[in-house]
Amino acid sequence: MKLFGYEWLKLWQRRLFMVLAVLLLAGNLLTLYILEKNTSAFFYVYENRELYQAFQAGDASVDANGWYQEKLDAQNSYRQSYAVFTGEMASRAEQMRSTAFFSDQDSFVYRNLRQTCADFAPFTGLEIKADNDFGLQALSSYNSGVLFLLVFLAVLSYFVIFHERDAGLTLLLKGNRRGHTPLALSKLAAMLSAAMLYVLLQETGTILFLGGIYGYGDLSRPLQSMSRFRNCAHFLTVGQGLVTIILLRIAAAVFFACLLFCIGMCIRNGAAAITVSAAVLGGGYMLYQTIPLSGGLNWLKCVNPFYCWSMAASLGEYLNLNLFGKPVNKGSCALAILGSLAVLMPAAGVLVFNRMYQVKSNSRLEKLLYWLRGKLSRLSHKTSLLYYEFYKMMVQQKKGIVLLLLLSWGIYETVNVFGPAYYAFDMGGTHFIVLDDIEYYGKKEYDERVSDRQLAWVEKYTAYLPEGERVCVAMHAPAMKYWRDRWQMSSNRRLMKLLSKYELHFLTGHSHINSNYDITPGVVEHNVGQVNGNLWHAPLNSDGSTKGLSIITESDGRWSWLYRTLGQGEDYQMRIWLPGELKEHKPFVVAKIWGWDPCWTVVWYEDGRYRGAMERLTMTDPDYMAFVDTVRVEPRIRRNLLKSIRNAEFYFRALPSADAREVRIVATDRDGRQWSQTVTVR
Repeated sequence: MKLFGYEWLKLWQRRLFMVLAVLLLAGNLLTLYILEKNTSAFFYVYENRELYQAFQAGDASVDANGWYQEKLDAQNSYRQSYAVFTGEMASRAEQMRSTAFFSDQDSFVYRNLRQTCADFAPFTGLEIKADNDFGLQALSSYNSGVLFLLVFLAVLSYFVIFHERDAGLTLLLKGNRRGHTPLALSKLAAMLSAAMLYVLLQETGTILFLGGIYGYGDLSRPLQSMSRFRNCAHFLTVGQGLVTIILLRIAAAVFFACLLFCIGMCIRNGAAAITVSAAVLGGGYMLYQTIPLSGGLNWLKCVNPFYCWSMAASLGEYLNLNLFGKPVNKGSCALAILGSLAVLMPAAGVLVFNRMYQVKSNSRLEKLLYWLRGKLSRLSHKTSLLYYEFYKMMVQQKKGIVLLLLLSWGIYETVNVFGPAYYAFDMGGTHFIVLDDIEYYGKKEYDERVSDRQLAWVEKYTAYLPEGERVCVAMHAPAMKYWRDRWQMSSNRRLMKLLSKYELHFLTGHSHINSNYDITPGVVEHNVGQVNGNLWHAPLNSDGSTKGLSIITESDGRWSWLYRTLGQGEDYQMRIWLPGELKEHKPFVVAKIWGWDPCWTVVWYEDGRYRGAMERLTMTDPDYMAFVDTVRVEPRIRRNLLKSIRNAEFYFRALPSADAREVRIVATDRDGRQWSQTVTVR
C-alpha cells in the first residue's frame, strides 16, 4: 500500500499530468457540445426549451412546424410496433421452424431461435412509455469518449512507466529488497485506479452534461422505451441503463489499462511501445468497425472493448455466439474472454518486469527510424528540386490557371451527372419531387426519415404550385409499411401536411415487395418490387410478387398503374394453386394477384356460374419459401432471405364443390381493367 500511495503521490505532484487530465475531461465535453450543436434536437429541445416544455404540458399550438408532434408520433408508433415485435415473436419463430433451414433440432440456428424466444418471452406485454428520450439518444450515439480515454492512458503510461525508466530510476527502485513484484503491482494498481477514476469523472460529466441540455425523462421507465434499445434483452430502467453504461465503460478502461501496462513492461523503448500499442488498438477498432454483426466473424466484433464501450451496441443489440453449437450471449462471452485477458496481460507484464533489465534501449524500430531519417534527408533535397519545377510550370508559366479551369469543368460535369440529393421536375401534368429519406450513420445503421432541411425546401417549393395539382414524391424507403400495422415514417405526417392541398402519390422501393395502398384518402403509395428479385438471389420478391416493374400512365389528366412481370406481357397478373397443392389450404383454389390493391375486386366462377367474391388471405408466399428451402447459397445469404420474408395481403381462395370441373378467376382493378384465368380442378 505504501508503494501504491507513493505512485499516486508522484502523479499528484506531476503538474503537467494533472493539467493534461483536466484538459482531456474538458475536451471531451467540448467535442460533445460541438457535435450536438448542429443537431435539430439541440435547436428544438435546448435552444427552444420553453416551447418544448409547453408542448410537453399539452400546448400543441407552440409546435409551429410539427417537429415535436413528429417525434411524439414516432414514439407512439414504436410503442405499438414493440408490442407486435414481442407478442408475435413466438409465431414468427414457429413459421421459421417450418423451413428446412431450421429443421435440424441439433443445429445452432434452431437452438438460437429457441434461445431468442426464451430471452424475449418475459418482455411480452411490457408497458413502455413515450417520454423525453433526446438525452439518451445523444448519449448512445456519442462514442468519442474512448479516444480521450486512450490519450489519457498513454499519458499515464508515460509518467508511471517510461519517465522513470528513461531517467534510470526504475532500476534503482527495483534493486531494493522490497522491489520487483511489489513495485510492478503498485504501478499496475496506480494505472488501474487512475483509469477507473478518469472514466468515472468523464462519463458522469457526459451524462450530467446531456441531462442538463436535454434531460432523460422518467428514469424509472424501461430502457426499451427508446427504439434504439428494442433488442435489449435485459430488464433495465433508463436510470439503471445510465449506471450500467458507466460500469461497462469502467470495465473497458480497466482492459485498456492492462493492455498498455503489459506493453509498457515488455517493450523498453518508448517509441516502439507507442507503435505497438497504436497497432493493437487500431486493429481492434478496425475489427469493431468493419466486421458485420451477422457475419461469421461476429465474435471478433462482440468480444472487443470498443464494442463494449458503445452503449447502442452493448445494450441495444441482441446476439448469441456459436460456442460448439450452443448459443451463448455475447455479453457472457465478452466478460469471460476480456476478463481472462485482463488477468493474463498484467501477469505477463509483472513477470517480464522481474526478468528484464529496466533501462531504456535503442530498439530495432528506433534504429530503423534513424536509418529512415538519413534516407529522407536525401529525399528532401530531391523534393526541393521537384517543388521548384512544379512552381515554374504552374505559376510562372500560368499552367495552373488551365488546371483550375479543367478542375472547375470536371466538378460542373460531375454535379450534372450525379445531381443533388433532392430536387424537383415536371413531366406531363405531374410535379415530381425527389427526396432522400435515408439518414446513414455508417456500419449499416440508418434512419428512414426526410430531414428538416428537405422539408423546409419542400415548403418553399410548393409555395409556387397551384392547389389541386398532382404531386408525386419519389423516395427510396416507403412512407408507410402496411406489414407493420401501417407504420408511417416519422417525418411522413409533416410531409403530407405540407402537400395536403394536392393530389399526392408516393413512389418508393427499399422493401423488396410490391404494393399500392392509400395512406389516407387521396394519398396513394406505390411501393414497387425489385426487378432483380429479392437480394439478387431469389426469383421472387420477399412477399411473393414477381420480378418486374411498375408502369405508370398519365392519360386525360388521370394516373393509372400496372405491374408488369419481367419477360411477360401485361396480361400476366396472377398465379393459381389447385386444390391439394398447398397443405394449409388443401381443398381450396388459391390465387396470388401481385398487382392487387384495396380498390380491386376478385371474383370467381365455377363451371361458368358466378360464385361471388373470393376470400382474401394474408400469408407467406409458398413459392418463395420453397425456393429458400432448396437454394444452395451461403448461410449468411440464406439468413437474410429468411429475415426479409413479408406476409402479403394479395392472396385469395375459393372452395370449389366436389363435382366442379373448371374454376375461372376474374380480377378487376380500380380503372375497370380485367384479367382472368381458367383452371381445371378435376
